[in-house]
Amino acid sequence: MNRPIFFTPEAGREVSDIEENYRAIRPELGTKFSHALEQLLVLIREFPLMGAKIIKSSRRLKLLRFPYHVYYKPKRDRIVIWAVFHTHRDTDSLNKKELRA
Repeated sequence: MNRPIFFTPEAGREVSDIEENYRAIRPELGTKFSHALEQLLVLIREFPLMGAKIIKSSRRLKLLRFPYHVYYKPKRDRIVIWAVFHTHRDTDSLNKKELRA
């Protein structure tokens, strides 16, 4: 069953900020980031248990060609993306974000 994917408001802002930053460097980088994210969302929708299990019931997958992890919770009726986080950032704040998802 393909469950719909929802972004928390915070995760949605993170994606917008990342895209904007890449577009400021080179417009095509923002497009490539968006495309990589869309490809990953297709995988998550089709195989929600594919990601590495991390904090509590959440999972994580890395974007291809970009240094970001997508953190999500597969639920019965939907999948919630609760963070898009740079791979080199301190992950201490993720515990608080996960609780809010």
